[in-house]
Amino acid sequence: MSMPTQQPSQRPTRTVSIRVLDINGQPAIGAVVRIAVNGVRAGSSSIGSSGAPHSIELGDARAKVEVIVLFNGTMQTRTLTSSTVGEQFNFHSVSPIFAGPVPSKVGCADGTTGYPCVTCLNGTVRICGS
Repeated sequence: MSMPTQQPSQRPTRTVSIRVLDINGQPAIGAVVRIAVNGVRAGSSSIGSSGAPHSIELGDARAKVEVIVLFNGTMQTRTLTSSTVGEQFNFHSVSPIFAGPVPSKVGCADGTTGYPCVTCLNGTVRICGS
């Protein structure tokens, strides 16, 4: 189900910025960022060509956040502490070249989508692409 940009049902108490770069320090276009909060799959986003970081807004500042990034057959996983406000993933491969801009895609584990943001897990998590 596709929906317009959604506002979180509660004010975020913690926002985490996620950057995914290729070997040249450019956006890892097409990389998939999967997010789980307190052990529950929240959703995912794909990296577009804008280069802007993606963000995860959380209603619970102490929530345990696991981020899995897949790019060109390689996977990196990180569990973020409650004090983490930004995380960068660096890959040792090059992003594919596209003829034009590539938008990011954002969605919840239940299939709900939005752009540039989508609210997941009953309003407790908001995932934003670029």
